[in-house]
Parts: sequence; structure tokens; C-alpha cells
Amino acid sequence: MNKRERRGAGRIVVKGAEVRYRLHGLLPSRSDFSKKACAVRNMSLKGLNFSASEEMKPGRWIELHLYLPEYQNHYRLWGRVAWSLPEMRDSYRVGVRFSKFGKGGRRRNSEDVLRMLELFEELSAESGKSTV
Repeated sequence: MNKRERRGAGRIVVKGAEVRYRLHGLLPSRSDFSKKACAVRNMSLKGLNFSASEEMKPGRWIELHLYLPEYQNHYRLWGRVAWSLPEMRDSYRVGVRFSKFGKGGRRRNSEDVLRMLELFEELSAESGKSTV
């Protein structure tokens, strides 16, 4: 890992991956998920990066519904907004760090999601490509 690289996990691009999101505060949110699906740029075992039409404050809880059309699967994920950067007019790149995987506690991610991400990482390493 070079000195400027802070990532602890390799990034994987999953073709056609989309996410809908709902931001949460300290209390559960009653708001709806984003109406528009957002393109996922890349993901890893630790988080994902997607394009959104709104700026998001780092540290906010975010609930994600991830859709992988090629695999016809939906996944629910929890995380925190790690960063949000303006990209173009009314467009932001958003980084999300996943919360822990496993049972026990609120806002934990399913181990099924972890296994899926590990599989994508293996496929990427075997093929030598970052796209699966």
C-alpha cells in the first residue's frame, strides 16, 4: 500500500450495482429510501462508494439497500457516512464504512453479505481484474 493510500481492503467494481439509501440520526428514521437508485462505483469488505444527489454529513448512520442485477440479489446494509465530496452540480461522491458483521446488536450486517463480499474479492483476485 503506498503512503497516500489509506484503504485497508481492495476495491471491487460490481457491474450494474445500485443502492438506495436512508439516512438515520440517533433515533430510527421514518423517512423513505431514496426514490432514485444510485450507481455504486466500487465496494470492498469495509465499505462502498456511490454517487448521490445530496451531500451527506460524515458520521451519520445510513441504511442501504444494495441491488446486484447480474446476481438478482438484494442486500440490506448498515454503515456510517465516511465522507461526501462534490462531484458536479447537484452530484456527490459518498463513501460509506460498513458497520460490523454478525449477530447481536442494532445496525449489524448479515454474515451473508460478508460472504458475498469475500466471494467477490476472491473472484477479483483470481481473475486479476477489479471488476466482477
